[in-house]
Amino acid sequence: MSNNHNKRNNTFLYSTVLIFILLALDQFTKYLAVTHLKDQDDYILLPGLIRFSYLENDGAAWGMLSGQIVWFIIVTVLLLAGIFFLMVRLNAMRKKHPERKIFLLLQTDFTILIAGALGNLIDRLHNGYVIDFIKTDFIDFPVFNVADCYVTVSCILLFILLLFGIKEEELDELLKIKKNRK
Repeated sequence: MSNNHNKRNNTFLYSTVLIFILLALDQFTKYLAVTHLKDQDDYILLPGLIRFSYLENDGAAWGMLSGQIVWFIIVTVLLLAGIFFLMVRLNAMRKKHPERKIFLLLQTDFTILIAGALGNLIDRLHNGYVIDFIKTDFIDFPVFNVADCYVTVSCILLFILLLFGIKEEELDELLKIKKNRK
């Protein structure tokens, strides 16, 4: 086997293992929330800053689109398909440009985003709602969970990478749907 083929397989394995680890952490924290917070008073972790407060959320942030579970499932599946498509493209770009380490960082970012999307998708499919339990006291912010943290951090990193790390021609190559034939 070629060295590039091994690197692609290692990247796939790395992404898969990372997704499973992040998913396990998300699901474990939600299990702990159900076990220790459901039908209980809030647990203040850092007074004035963060508390644990159990919430079954059948919508998005601040309860937006409450009860639209089918819509959330469809959007999540489409998002996951799009990210998978981009990750396949990233593998091809890494093969062409092995010196550009930014592609591995972008692939890791997509991996974290996948874990977050899957974490909440599992909740929606299994429960019909997402288990949220982290509440900020210092700002009016929706109650959230570990998967939400993954999505938020990955989106911020993606924004930074798109602004400062990815060249315009690389972004064009990544997002190109059809190749132009001359």
